[in-house]
Amino acid sequence: MDVQLRMQGPAAVWMTGLAIVLTGACGSSAEDSVNGPMSESVAASAGDASEPAASSTPPVVAAEGPVIVGEPSATMPQAMVSGEVVLDSGCVRLRSEFGGTLIVVWPAGTVWEADRREVVLADGLRIPVGASFEGGGGYYSAATAGEIMPTLRDRVIACLPDGADEATADQVVLAWPSRLVEPDATEPPPVPTLETSLPPIPSTDSVGGITRPPSVSVASNATTLDLEAWTFCFANGCADGFPPDPLPSVGADDELEVRFPLEGWGFQADFQRAGDPCARHQYVDLEQTGPTSFVLRPAGPAGTYAVTLFGRGDGDLFVTFEWKTTSDGPLPKPEAQLAVLADNDGRIDSYGVELSITNLARSPTSATASITVTAANGNSLSFDAIRRSSGPECPAVEGSLYWDGPDDQGLAAAALGPAPFTYDVLVTLDGIEHSAAAEWPSDQIPGNEPSVALDFTPALPALGE
Repeated sequence: MDVQLRMQGPAAVWMTGLAIVLTGACGSSAEDSVNGPMSESVAASAGDASEPAASSTPPVVAAEGPVIVGEPSATMPQAMVSGEVVLDSGCVRLRSEFGGTLIVVWPAGTVWEADRREVVLADGLRIPVGASFEGGGGYYSAATAGEIMPTLRDRVIACLPDGADEATADQVVLAWPSRLVEPDATEPPPVPTLETSLPPIPSTDSVGGITRPPSVSVASNATTLDLEAWTFCFANGCADGFPPDPLPSVGADDELEVRFPLEGWGFQADFQRAGDPCARHQYVDLEQTGPTSFVLRPAGPAGTYAVTLFGRGDGDLFVTFEWKTTSDGPLPKPEAQLAVLADNDGRIDSYGVELSITNLARSPTSATASITVTAANGNSLSFDAIRRSSGPECPAVEGSLYWDGPDDQGLAAAALGPAPFTYDVLVTLDGIEHSAAAEWPSDQIPGNEPSVALDFTPALPALGE
């Protein structure tokens, strides 16, 4: 099997314990591929050094591991980014000085040095776990980050806390660190995490030196699939891949039994109409029926879906298969939320303007949004939000709309005067106006600050109405 190393950015640096791409199928047979093998393009990271295999092209290294690395960009958002780097549940995060942790998307060329537990930027800046940094960047919801960087969407979603709404503002930070603050040498050592605390797990199945998690069993009345994870963080490292193509099919049924042999894991399902990358996503939690067993029921109208199961326990994993549901599941209701202002350590600030609407009955042909922010002293500011699309092939996920910016108007709103502030929002969908109002900070969504929920009049068009 040929092995070549992948370049994430302009830097080409040899390091130990770094990400590799496997160009073979890991010895899988054609029969194995029916059960969902790791894709032929799999990025794996391990703590043990390995010798690079011979290749006809010069190998270069860039480790992902628990870090998420963005694409090259000529521009950088101008928000201030600072905090402490932490490693939690297989993801490197930023613990903000204002509380909570954020998923970090690092600049192109960033690598993860596992044996030293350091994030290494393309310019050579090393950021060890436990250190703090300052720099620039931008704050986004997971949904918006996935629209901006669709190739990273699954990695971002995998790092969300259990039950988190991906449309919540300020879950993800695109960070460009510029200055490092080393941790105090007198501080206690970092708490052991997944990468350091788990004992070796006996297994004969690995990829690139990384132990795979056990397969996930998905069974209908007629068919049982044993699915191998195509992306995972488990035991001694992380591996990134792609769903199998074509997807293995579990056939038709009104519910499925899901089994995973390790206790302490939970699962969520993402339903998307099969064969349509722009179809809406619907999420349901699997009902646990035993220590290692679950039941999966339909979501949305009966039909054929690509279903991705996200499992989280001592690590995380993704498996994907096709299912023809024979009964209808619950239909999602439209939701909307807005973030303009934020509390920056007691100071009114803005991390950008983000407006999201999800679960509409259909994607409108035209959509505009205007926002008016009014301070307690009566000063106000009105502006049109900037519609965000993910590209010409899929301008937007079905039934979802996102606006991102202008960020300078958010900063201008922060300077209007004292709190409380009133948000008045007018959204026009295919010529029909929908209005909503909210007050910040009193209407902030608990756990999703600084976003506020919006309740529109007339009601937004919903499925089944």
